[in-house]
Formats: sequence, structure tokens, C-alpha cells
Amino acid sequence: TRADFEFAETAVVEGFNSHCTQKLLSGINSQWANNSKLTIFDTNDLNESLAAARNFVTQVWKSYTFQFRYRDPWEWLVHLVTDLTLSTSIMWYPVEKYLHDGGTITRIYDEVNTGRRWWEIQGQLPREHGLPHCFLPLHLW
Repeated sequence: TRADFEFAETAVVEGFNSHCTQKLLSGINSQWANNSKLTIFDTNDLNESLAAARNFVTQVWKSYTFQFRYRDPWEWLVHLVTDLTLSTSIMWYPVEKYLHDGGTITRIYDEVNTGRRWWEIQGQLPREHGLPHCFLPLHLW
């Protein structure tokens, strides 16, 4: 029953020991509660219900070890930024887009580099002759 589930969940999540669980079940199934809907009468019933429920969930006791190749994030980003085949795909600078519809002008925000914040950050970067600076936010799809 739903009452059985809620009692079992509370007992497991709160870490009730078997003595506490038995005392609660004895009280609920006798004088404490009128018309109790619990069908669990003792800790044996609870343990049987929990054992049966384990067949319907993913077991977590088996562990696996995986080997992952570490790659320095900075080196990876430098590789991407200096890759000539990607240079036309990288959004180097912010842009503003507008829709002109008769007398109405509406600003369009359709990519990350069309937002106001990118413009603000780009405007705060140092301006040194011969050294290009640009803001490269990292966003992955």
C-alpha cells in the first residue's frame, strides 16, 4: 500500500534501527493509530518488502574503474583558437543585429555574441597596437 511505501521510505531514509522500527510498527498496528492502512506488521515484513523492491532498482554495489586521458584545458583551448580550420567558425567579436521593418528597428539576440554583456566585456579589454585582444567565452553544445 501507499502507507507501506511511505513508512518503509521513512524508516530507510531516517536510518531507523530494527528496535525503533519494531516499536513504531507495534504502536501503529495496535493502539496508536485507528484504521491504519499499514500491511507491514514487523521488521521481518519490512525486510521482505525491501528485498522484493531491490529487484526493481539498479543495484549500486558493483563498482567500475575507468581510465580517462587527461588533457590540459588551457592547452586544448589554445589548440582550438589557433586551428586555422576553425577560424571561420569561431565568433571572435560581438555583433549587433537589427531587423528594419519599415519604420521599426528591432534588435535581434540570436547568438551568444549578439548580447550586450559581450559588448561590455570587449570594451574593457586592453587596447595595445599590434596585439589583438578578444573575449572568447566558452560555451559547449
